[in-house]
Amino acid sequence: LSTVTGDRPTHSKVNIADLSNSDKPTKLSEMYSELYDNEWTDAFEELIEKTSLSDQAAIRFLLEILMNAFHRCKEITWDRYESLKSIACTLHFKQEYVPSETNTDSQIDVRTKTTSISSTLSIDQEQMLKNVWRATTCSLKHQSLKLMYAELSTSLCKYETELPKTYKYLTVCTDLCWKMGVQEKPMHLELTAEKQVGQEKQFDTDKFRTYSKTGTSVAYVVWPALFLHEGGAILSKGIAQGCQKVLTN
Repeated sequence: LSTVTGDRPTHSKVNIADLSNSDKPTKLSEMYSELYDNEWTDAFEELIEKTSLSDQAAIRFLLEILMNAFHRCKEITWDRYESLKSIACTLHFKQEYVPSETNTDSQIDVRTKTTSISSTLSIDQEQMLKNVWRATTCSLKHQSLKLMYAELSTSLCKYETELPKTYKYLTVCTDLCWKMGVQEKPMHLELTAEKQVGQEKQFDTDKFRTYSKTGTSVAYVVWPALFLHEGGAILSKGIAQGCQKVLTN
């Protein structure tokens, strides 16, 4: 395991500056912003030009592509780590025993009982497991991404026209979301663009910026906010369409 883990496992609290892999969160944050500025814009213009989608419907469609890619990649990468951790922490072994009620001279009923022993990993052990997980997950990256491209691109089949820019957006989304999923903790996309202020909800300017209209309320989310991990520091603000709250009597 020394090849995978190194002579001395490194461990620390998750932060922006200290991550062992080459795709650091700060770099991924830049790529995330560029994805919106470039591939998202190109795909949006293509959908408006080549399909009958309205602006808001095209925005929702592109948002669904991103979030589907994000959740699928997280399922394949981080959920796989949780499974490995469960296996590493739990020992299952079988014991043969003879139930007393069936213990007769003529026939002995030998049954198997499974016993589980659970434990927790030390910090060094958990880091070692993460290093093994990352190495094995990366070895499956190409095949996994290829399968996800095919899976996610089925959403484009309903449009009877070629959408190369939208497909490129889909592939870049998937590649980036994969990198987000193999961090020390998976990075997080946030869709909640409002915060509670007194008795009402208002546009959360700490996490989101406006799209084409301002307002104290949110009409719809255009682009999720990016966080270091769930509950962690914000790396890139999201984008949402503002609107004025309609007062009802």
